[in-house]
Amino acid sequence: MSVRKRSLSLMILGVAFFNVAFIDPSFVWEKGGRGIRESEVSCVAVHPNNELIVFAGTSKAIYKSTNGGQDFELAFQIPGSQPEANFLYIGADFPEQVFAATNSGLFFSKDAGKVWERIFYSNSDLERQCFSVTANKDATFLGTADGLFVRENSGSVWQKRNGVLAHTPIYDLSGDKEYIYVATASDIFRTVKDGKEFDKVFSVASQESSFVDVDENSSDAPQDDVSARQIKRMGTGEFLYVTTQKGIFRKHDQDKAWQRVESDGLPVENITSLTILENEQILAGTRKGIFLFDGERWTALYKGLETNQINFLVARPLGAPIAATDRGIFVLKEGNAPALSGTADYAKIQEAFKSEPAISLVQKMAVNYAEVNPEKIKGWRSAAQKKAWYPSVSLSLDQDRNRTIGDSIYGSSSSGGSSYIGPDDKTFYDNFGWGVALSWDLGDVIWSSDQTSIDSRSKLMVELREDILDQVTRLYFERRRLQMELVFTEDLPPVQRIDKEMRIEELTALLDGFTGGGFSKQAKEVRHD
Repeated sequence: MSVRKRSLSLMILGVAFFNVAFIDPSFVWEKGGRGIRESEVSCVAVHPNNELIVFAGTSKAIYKSTNGGQDFELAFQIPGSQPEANFLYIGADFPEQVFAATNSGLFFSKDAGKVWERIFYSNSDLERQCFSVTANKDATFLGTADGLFVRENSGSVWQKRNGVLAHTPIYDLSGDKEYIYVATASDIFRTVKDGKEFDKVFSVASQESSFVDVDENSSDAPQDDVSARQIKRMGTGEFLYVTTQKGIFRKHDQDKAWQRVESDGLPVENITSLTILENEQILAGTRKGIFLFDGERWTALYKGLETNQINFLVARPLGAPIAATDRGIFVLKEGNAPALSGTADYAKIQEAFKSEPAISLVQKMAVNYAEVNPEKIKGWRSAAQKKAWYPSVSLSLDQDRNRTIGDSIYGSSSSGGSSYIGPDDKTFYDNFGWGVALSWDLGDVIWSSDQTSIDSRSKLMVELREDILDQVTRLYFERRRLQMELVFTEDLPPVQRIDKEMRIEELTALLDGFTGGGFSKQAKEVRHD
């Protein structure tokens, strides 16, 4: 996982409303990304003039799709020991130019991904980690783990900006017709196109503050953790959106005050990406799934997703939104309910799958296979309590060896005898002693120091167990949904049927991975019985 994914940052979006159709919660995410070799996709970018052209970045390469994200081909293998792509950018001014910010520097293609070259590299490990990039007709702005760099389009030299942005990670960049916005770990700055002077327009410390001036030579320490890791340019900039762990804030260009967006039902502390749709709809990607805000409340869009880890979201004015996840690419499509007969009900549907193990059994198998069963923690606590009643045993062994060293004369001097110096066997003796000591620390009966370690391990185990149960549950019911479509949908085209059957096999393999093969084994046993 890249440094940028582990880092917490601000996300800022300058947006105008799009002609994206109003999204209903019944929409379904469909798996795309065929041809991408890596399982996890970290970022996505869409061609501004042709929505069928989509670029995707992974931990090793850049891929290109010409059919809206369904099929991809390798466009560029990123060199270096840490080649992960963090951000992809395609500007409206030069739509054939593609920028890829990676942990191995900044790469650039001027012919829509055919030929690539590295245009920024540093011997510094931090400066080499490129987190974000944006460009206009005058200059290119690059955010790294150690400051902001700017290069005029007429030149080839990158200049590092001084002051508050000199040695701080720049996680996100965004631009509109007038300004460039720069996001650090706790603040949002804006600058005119030359990028020489910066003003602070948002601070986590002040949250709902209006425009605040800042001394360029001063540096404010982060007052709070913030959540999002990506920033992207969307539209002409009527609104500015910022996401923090305190919530989502929005400000119109003509306003000075920031307004908090309703966040009940949204895990704001886990937001990784944000995209704005028509009619003030907001699509938020988090580490807990994808959520849709319709102006009144947040609704989870979970149908079709087999994971909760959302790395990146991108909207398309005419096409469907695209999500980059740790399980690949997903495209949002309008849901089509299976054509069930008039007498069909859920009980009868369940009969069609009675040979399948129940979700509770699958969850139990996954928990036991990962060794995160709650009984394990209970066993640790019980053993820690019993430990106080058992003594500490120490065994001692002592040996005292006393030897008398003297002269021994063998023979007489007259007969040519010899003299010998050494231990006298007659005075040599060994003394052995041993002992056993028992000790108790009865204070451990009330509270054992081991409990602190157990509490820490318990917290980590609970988090891991929740992640496993969530993943298994999503995979199980996504597989069941596809099974229902195969069983109950009438006149399904052969190509679609084959594709859904392959997806079921894929989901079965993933469930087997979580259960150590127990899912398929249990299904076979049930069918045999």
